[in-house]
Amino acid sequence: MRKRHAAWMAAAALVGVLSAGQAAQATTLGSYTFEDNAFADVVLGYGGNWQLVGAPDIQTAVVGNNVSDYIWTFDGNAWADIGFTDNRLRNGSGNDLAVFEISGYGWPGATGCTVRLTINGVTQTRTPVWDFSNVYVALFDLDQFGVPAGGLVSSFTARGVSGGDPEYAAFGALNNAAVPLPASIWLLGAGCAGLAGLARRRDR
Repeated sequence: MRKRHAAWMAAAALVGVLSAGQAAQATTLGSYTFEDNAFADVVLGYGGNWQLVGAPDIQTAVVGNNVSDYIWTFDGNAWADIGFTDNRLRNGSGNDLAVFEISGYGWPGATGCTVRLTINGVTQTRTPVWDFSNVYVALFDLDQFGVPAGGLVSSFTARGVSGGDPEYAAFGALNNAAVPLPASIWLLGAGCAGLAGLARRRDR
């Protein structure tokens, strides 16, 4: 009976974990609030001359919401493909992506170094503005990359700027679409819960 009770508890815990995994928590960075899975979490590839600050590799430097580590370059041909695994950029209302950039110590009204992104073969350039401390932010609207309303984007390319010095620290989806867990995982959880329930009934 104890084994069956333990199995039922394990199944219930699995279903609880799966459900909790779908609940988004809020993360605040500067003036912006994001769901906790809204930040780019993988570097798919890169080229050119990137320099690292505060991190052992480019992956650590740009994924997540830590702006204490970042990459920078003077190389106008440098590029880094940045992606999302547990979420997608969604073309919603207004700006969809916030790019956090480091430009030395700043103050309200100051501007940072030019940043440049490519999505769907379309390249857009922005001058970020001071947001907090030495951190600047550039906002991008997916409409300007030809993404249809409601369309999803799983990756983009951050580029160097000739004559500029972009320092990329974090990339957050202002409009976010979580990637659902595979149906097979939910079936596994439901199946375990069902078997545990059956075992419990037999104990009565």
